[in-house]
Amino acid sequence: MLTAKNLQCMRALLVLAHCHGSILGNAWHSVLTTLQHLVWILGLKPSTGGSLKAGRTPSDSNAVITTAVMADLPVLSAMLSRLFESSQYLDDVALHHLIDALCKMSHEAMELAYSNREPSLFAVAKLLETGLVNLPRVEVLWRPLTNHLLEVCQHPHIRMRQWGVEAITYLVKAALQHKYDPPLRDNQKLQTLLLGPLSELSSVPHGDVRQRQLECVLQILHSAGETLSHGWPLVLSIIGAVSDHHGENLIRIAFQCLQLVVTDFLPVMPWRCLPLCVDTAAKFGSQTQELNISLTAVGLMWNISDYFYQNKEKLCQSLSGDSTVFPDFPGTPNMPPFDKLWMCLYARLGDLCVDSRPAVRKSAGQTLFSTISAHGGLLHQPTWQAVLWQVSLIIL
Repeated sequence: MLTAKNLQCMRALLVLAHCHGSILGNAWHSVLTTLQHLVWILGLKPSTGGSLKAGRTPSDSNAVITTAVMADLPVLSAMLSRLFESSQYLDDVALHHLIDALCKMSHEAMELAYSNREPSLFAVAKLLETGLVNLPRVEVLWRPLTNHLLEVCQHPHIRMRQWGVEAITYLVKAALQHKYDPPLRDNQKLQTLLLGPLSELSSVPHGDVRQRQLECVLQILHSAGETLSHGWPLVLSIIGAVSDHHGENLIRIAFQCLQLVVTDFLPVMPWRCLPLCVDTAAKFGSQTQELNISLTAVGLMWNISDYFYQNKEKLCQSLSGDSTVFPDFPGTPNMPPFDKLWMCLYARLGDLCVDSRPAVRKSAGQTLFSTISAHGGLLHQPTWQAVLWQVSLIIL
């Protein structure tokens, strides 16, 4: 039975938490556990952005709610949302107490879900909502919040991990769209921090989580690709982490991401990422789940060679610095960095020329020799020795 008196207590608790959240400390756990119980009684379920909406009518639950009380429910729901919105006014220490309490509650929900009971998603939803309203001080909360959500993504209960990955991907997309000072485009440390959790999802074994991760990367490329100056190594490593055992669907989504990168973003990508981009394209050339993707990947490598050729002056200038990103090519110790870039491409195409599938071998061979014919004149004379001995003769 949920009476007017119960709701009066709840209202008092919400007002207390709203006004004195900064001094609650460890008592947040008691307050939030009570509110979680209220949410369960009212049948509220998490929706987009972590807010709570009626998932079933309260009459579906075992609670008996009087008509007088029903009128108060919308007010309570609004107060509940405002409580987490007001976390933006807490100081850093108080915010950590709130996040710790939510993580502790979420751990308790995860323990219950191991026995295949329907888990409470209140804590995960409110971690998402708290993260979104506190993006102006993202450095303070990002690691503790996302570290816990990454644990949730590993959970065997599908509803639990669905909401874990929903929270991470929603947060990362919102964080990349947020306006920072200095701007995100110029802040390498912040880009790496924000994309880190998305990259760490690559180690999660569940296919549904990996699919959401790659869909999120595709959305980020469409909405924030121009700002990712320092984030490209992480993005390319996410795309390239998909392999044959992940199945055709994941490979297809990852390859969509790579196609978008090669067609739209090579000019904004730092030169240090170009060898990784070549390697990633070659990985899709050698996967065996989908022949058409392998052939299209070889075509992408031709597009990359075209980009190298058309931007040779710009690349030669920018490549004059550190060349540690390139592999060593034995026998040509003083190979210029621009030649090393071409050798990365030729070596990967050479690998595909000895693929087990005739169609891939033929396509890679045509592309390799067409590229050498069209652009070989750019190479220094000693580099030809590496092309002959380390690419052509291996194919023979």
